[in-house]
Amino acid sequence: MNDTVNYSEIINRIKSIECLRHNKDVAAIWDLSETDFSNRKRRGTLLSLLVNYGINKGLDLNWLITGRQSATQVNNDAGESLTCQLSPDAQEAFRSIRRILESGDKATIRTLRMHITTFEKSFEMYQDNLTLKNDIALLKVEIDKLKRQQDPKRHTGTG
Repeated sequence: MNDTVNYSEIINRIKSIECLRHNKDVAAIWDLSETDFSNRKRRGTLLSLLVNYGINKGLDLNWLITGRQSATQVNNDAGESLTCQLSPDAQEAFRSIRRILESGDKATIRTLRMHITTFEKSFEMYQDNLTLKNDIALLKVEIDKLKRQQDPKRHTGTG
């Protein structure tokens, strides 16, 4: 077994979780300068910060440090990378919903599901309304074309 900690891989996992691109952004999590962060990484003294980060985030420490998932951990990689593609407001909403779901409180989860179902229905109605408005606008264009074909003089401004 290799006991060497690969800090670059751990940092990349944190970047993925936090939707960050640069080491300086990861360093900012602990209010470290980019230079201090780099020096700690080179000296191998980041481990306690990384472990505390994992504990505070509720992460599987085995996955955070080694990249290997425990048998009980659900693979969140796809969800995390999807979250990074969302706007900051959507990311916060996603995190809030995730906290509720991970709480395991059945009554709260049922209530959340009820609200989501209601929202989905109203969103579908909104989308249907937009589709109808678009269809009406297209019909108006077609009606105007037909009117111009029937009486070209009246619609060209000559006559």
